[in-house]
Amino acid sequence: MNKAYHHFTDEQLVRCYQTEGDPRYVGELYNRHHHLVYRRCLQITGDAFMAEDCAHEVFIRVHGRLNQFKIKSRFSTWLYATYNYCISQIPPRKPAIFVPLSQDILDREFPGHTPDEERWSVYLDSLKRLNELEHQLMAMRYVEGKKLAEIGDLLNLSVSAVKMRIKRVRRKITDYIRRNYESD
Repeated sequence: MNKAYHHFTDEQLVRCYQTEGDPRYVGELYNRHHHLVYRRCLQITGDAFMAEDCAHEVFIRVHGRLNQFKIKSRFSTWLYATYNYCISQIPPRKPAIFVPLSQDILDREFPGHTPDEERWSVYLDSLKRLNELEHQLMAMRYVEGKKLAEIGDLLNLSVSAVKMRIKRVRRKITDYIRRNYESD
């Protein structure tokens, strides 16, 4: 909590943001409430990456609509309603999609790799550690060649959330490969 704002109530922070437009007020609200929203999202999704994305979406929506808050109720009540809306937008779990990945995908994602059996085996092992949504994202983007906006529409996500999730999956694969291949 920023000491400059510790004496402000949530509602006072909202009022200050509405009159001054200073994003530091929103930042303080985020600092106060992010951990609660994240924990609830984690309970629902059961996946840390998805929970972080969901919490991120809640606060994007809060920031975008903060000028509409009428301060007739507590900010936490309004936040909870926004959070419920965002949680309702999580697509239902679908069966995992396992797509065989070809050498050209490995070349594109990991340039400069050596196409030996051991490396390929480590790469395939890294794919086994992806959850169903991560598999689905990678398949839509790199196998089916869908644009980020298309993926977002299909999964009810913003383009920024799609980008972030794909980035995290790529990092997850790369980190696994580095730990299990490049450390030799």
